[in-house]
Amino acid sequence: MNDENKNEKFNELEKKYYNYRWYVGILISIIIFLLTCIIYRKRTETVDVGDLISISSGLISIVLGIVAIILSISQNNQSTIKEERIGNLLETITSKIHGLKQDTQRVTSYIEQIGKGAENKLESYLENSNKIKNNENKKENNNISNKTKELIKNIRIVCGRGDIFLAEIYLTEIKLKVPVIVMQNDSANRYLPTVTIIPILDDKRKKLPTHIDIDYNYFSECKHGIACMEYITTIKKSNLIEKIDKLERHVLKEIDETLLIQFGIIEKSMYQKTII
Repeated sequence: MNDENKNEKFNELEKKYYNYRWYVGILISIIIFLLTCIIYRKRTETVDVGDLISISSGLISIVLGIVAIILSISQNNQSTIKEERIGNLLETITSKIHGLKQDTQRVTSYIEQIGKGAENKLESYLENSNKIKNNENKKENNNISNKTKELIKNIRIVCGRGDIFLAEIYLTEIKLKVPVIVMQNDSANRYLPTVTIIPILDDKRKKLPTHIDIDYNYFSECKHGIACMEYITTIKKSNLIEKIDKLERHVLKEIDETLLIQFGIIEKSMYQKTII
C-alpha cells in the first residue's frame, strides 16, 4: 500500500511539471502573436530603429525571464521528485532491514529450538544408556549372586567316597537319571562344587574287563547293575539328586583296582596274578 501511494505522488508531480510546460508554451505563443501584430501594424508606418531595438530587447527580456521561470520550476519539480524517490528508497531499505532483523530473530529462535531439542535428545539418550548399563550391572550381579549361591549350595552337599547317589548325567550326549558311585576323595568332596563319579548302568551290557557287578539298594529295593569304568566323569554336585546307598570297602577296593586297568597302569593278567 505504501509503494502505491508513493507512485501516485510521483505521477501527480510529473503531471504538474507537464502542466507548467503547457502554461509556459501558451505564454510564449501569446507573446509571439503580439509581436507579430505589432510588426504587422508598423509596416505601413515609419518605424524608428531605436523603438524597434527597445521593443525587441523588452520582449527578449520577457522571454528570458519566462524561460528562467520555466527552468527553475522544472528543476524544483525534478529535485522534489528525486527527494521523494530517495525517501521512498530509504523507506524500502528500512523495511527490508526490519524484515531481515525479523528473519534473523526467527532463524536464531529456530536454531535455539533445534539446540534445545538436540540437548534434550542427548540427555534422554544418556539416561537410557545409563539405565541400560544399570540393568546390565544388575543382571550381572544377579548372575554372580546366583552362581555364588549355586556354588555354596553345591559345596554344602555332603557326599563321601563310595556313596551311591541317584544323579542326572549326560552319557553320549543323552541326559540320563542313573545311580552313580562317588570316587572323589573326601577333602575334594567337602570343598569343591564338583564330584567325580562312575555310573551304574543296566546289566544287559557286554561284560568288559573294566566292568564290575554292583548290588545296591534303590529306595528299599535290591537292584543289580554294572559299574562302567570307561564312563568315569566329573559332574556338578547340583546334579546329585539323593543318596541311596554306600559301597562296602572290598567293593570299593575292587573298583580302584579296575580303574588301574582302565587307565592302563596295570594289565589284567597282572591284576589276576595279584589276586591269586
